[in-house]
Amino acid sequence: MNTQDIETIILTRSELYDRVWSTAMRNLAPDLGISDVGLKKLCKRFSIPTPPVGHWAKKEHGKKTVKPKLPTSERPAHFEIKFHPNTRKLQSHLNLINTSSAVPDKSSEKKIVVPELLSAPLPIVERTKNSLESAKPDDEGLVQPRAKKTLNIIVAPENIDRALRIMDTLLKAIEERGMPFELVHENETWVSATKINDEQICFGISEIVLREEREPTPHEKEEMKRWSWHQKDHFYKKVPTGHLCLAIHSGPSDGQRRRFSDTQRRNVENQLNGFITAMYRTAESIKVDRAQREQRQRELEESERKRHEFERQRVSKLQEIKEEEQRISDLMSNSKSWNTSQTLRCYICAVRGWASEENHSLDQAGLENWLKWATDQADRLDPLKESPTSILDEKSKWNRYY
Repeated sequence: MNTQDIETIILTRSELYDRVWSTAMRNLAPDLGISDVGLKKLCKRFSIPTPPVGHWAKKEHGKKTVKPKLPTSERPAHFEIKFHPNTRKLQSHLNLINTSSAVPDKSSEKKIVVPELLSAPLPIVERTKNSLESAKPDDEGLVQPRAKKTLNIIVAPENIDRALRIMDTLLKAIEERGMPFELVHENETWVSATKINDEQICFGISEIVLREEREPTPHEKEEMKRWSWHQKDHFYKKVPTGHLCLAIHSGPSDGQRRRFSDTQRRNVENQLNGFITAMYRTAESIKVDRAQREQRQRELEESERKRHEFERQRVSKLQEIKEEEQRISDLMSNSKSWNTSQTLRCYICAVRGWASEENHSLDQAGLENWLKWATDQADRLDPLKESPTSILDEKSKWNRYY
């Protein structure tokens, strides 16, 4: 199964409007891979009216119902809306991509036991231990290694040994399962990481801190006396709880468990098998999330390609329309000019006939000049004849200042 073959249903605003009013939402929504509530919200976002409560009951009993028209919106009726009904098929497929990285069965796997004493630690654990023991606690009372290429551990000094034993046991269990361990330099800190099915999984252990109210310092008390709006201020400090938390720092926000903390019933030491299982599931989630993001990116690129193609066609068609409108305008203008020129020629003939029959006393030279001038004006208007020169041709030249 190719992830590119995952079905995508594309409906325009107009098509979704027709479907919503021809099929009940509770029946239509599953076919589109969405809940009926989600479908109603989607319709609201795209200004698509939906049937009111009781619509289908009235229709079933033959009563008259009102179907409003699709309103105009900033998104046209041909605007495309995409649905992904087979996303779960993609999830199931990706879970089986590599059988060698299948999630281990916790019930059949040997339980990981953390020893009471740190014995034969890995070199990276020993280096981290030396760095932690020489580190000074921060404002929250926690220490973390300052040396390069050390494990991601942040705990109170009294919990250093316990955190090291947990991490040493976890790293050995990871190696036993053929999972490579590495240190990754991110944001100016070193992060513990492993790889499952070529996916990098970052993890670390830290101590949970709680916020407790504290007494204000003398300076803070002075500020409270000086400024009235500080009088009701509360001051807090963060205090280590002694409870450790083993956390996975990789993966999308998909609701899967990635934090394993001390509880009243179980401490972190008894949850290492579940933690490794969570690491496998996180690797799957990363792969699924990447495939879905790539699919969305392909759809976005395809949508962008269609938009560019539509824009290219739109510009081309608008240019053709503009040219056609100009041709029609020229045609009408030329037709009008030709009619005017014919009218002028008829008038000129009438003048010439009138002059030859009844007005022998007219100045013949002046008449001929006028007839030539009038004929030139008719020719200038006639689009089928070459336009004679005229003083009007120089209008643009003399219409501007020097």
